[in-house]
Amino acid sequence: MVLRDGEVVGSGVTKAFTTEKLVSLMVGRTMNQLFPERRNEGARSEDGAPILEVRNVS
Repeated sequence: MVLRDGEVVGSGVTKAFTTEKLVSLMVGRTMNQLFPERRNEGARSEDGAPILEVRNVS
């Protein structure tokens, strides 16, 4: 049984649900990506300066 906002939106045999179908039932729409694509460029502001810099932490 799959609930969304306290209402049953789907039911069936567990093996019949793919991750995509389960997420779709839970959120009420299809999901193109479960997580946003990661960028490996690091956290920087628009001018290229680091957003957070930590020093001397123990």
